[in-house]
Amino acid sequence: MRQNSGHTAPDAIQRIYETVLDSGHWPTALDAVASLFGEAKATIIVSDLTNNENAFVKVSNNFDLDKLHDYSTRFSDIEAMAWSVVSRNGVGKVTTEHDFFDGDYDNHPSTVFLEEQLGVVHRNAVLYRCLPDWAESLSLVTPRQQGLLNPADCERLCEISTHLALASRIARPFNRLKERYGAVLALLDRLAVGVMLLDRRGRVVQSNVAMQEVLDLSAEMSVSRSGSLIFRNAPLDQAFRALMASAERTLGGDGAPPGLGSMSLRDSDQVAVTLELVPLIDNSGDLDGRFAGFALLAMAPTLAPSLPAGQLGGLFSLSAAESQVCDLLVAGRPTREIAERRSTSLETTRNQVKSVLQKTGSPDRSNLVRLAFDYAIPLRSDPD
Repeated sequence: MRQNSGHTAPDAIQRIYETVLDSGHWPTALDAVASLFGEAKATIIVSDLTNNENAFVKVSNNFDLDKLHDYSTRFSDIEAMAWSVVSRNGVGKVTTEHDFFDGDYDNHPSTVFLEEQLGVVHRNAVLYRCLPDWAESLSLVTPRQQGLLNPADCERLCEISTHLALASRIARPFNRLKERYGAVLALLDRLAVGVMLLDRRGRVVQSNVAMQEVLDLSAEMSVSRSGSLIFRNAPLDQAFRALMASAERTLGGDGAPPGLGSMSLRDSDQVAVTLELVPLIDNSGDLDGRFAGFALLAMAPTLAPSLPAGQLGGLFSLSAAESQVCDLLVAGRPTREIAERRSTSLETTRNQVKSVLQKTGSPDRSNLVRLAFDYAIPLRSDPD
């Protein structure tokens, strides 16, 4: 694979996870990503699916954002055509101009503008996050002499995109803290999601009030006298160690796509807590120098921010009954209680629960709770 600027895949991956606590690192991270692919330039595009609008929100430092916005305004029809194919191809597949453009691409005014104003011609895009109302994709553009990415480069681009997806999803509550209060680590207690920072040995470095509430309520998880996170249930402890090993491989920069990185603590048929472990790198100095370790996020129905009734139901085209069931699932209610509350049979409720999970693309209830946190930025005492 072509590379320049001395960047390597491990370097690019680590720079991606530096953006979790500080979105200001995105240009540098995209520089590292772009340099893996010759003379490429990179941009992240956020698409508002409700209004069919695309926005170039993050770009590598070698990209002129003003000219990129000019291009998007002049050739919005081309962008709309490209996005329709990117979205149709789905997550994790590279789309090029050959997939969406019919006719003489080389001499089209949009291509001429790209080459004359931005020094690029060829387009390679991969969708890495997609929800009913918005999506994120990475666009990698290359100069004429370099051509389109080869198959090996396309595979690497898809691998990189899985890290972008994880970093983007985890960063949302931290970004909210940064935007509203100008700090992150010092204000973790304002988050309604449990956060625990662990070093690479699994020892607790910092945790917030919400995580302490989770520890107080959970009989399965605690912190030892030596400061290590432990699980009293052997299978849970093994599952957590497997997550740590996977996150360590990612942090070590072997380039492998991250796993789902989540596990659940269950109480009967109710998901009590959803845990998600992700790599974390902080260069701010707030943790006594450069920190490389992990963030453990705990999402529990008792912590979950209130969603407007039926919000997920509307987004995922659930029926009225399914929407009610969905709201109760997000609130952590077990199947039997949902049936009793709605005066429906247990069998009917089970079928509705299954339908809700299928329509929302949630493998299980813990992922449905995770989806709720995606839509409601969890801040405590937030006047908004």
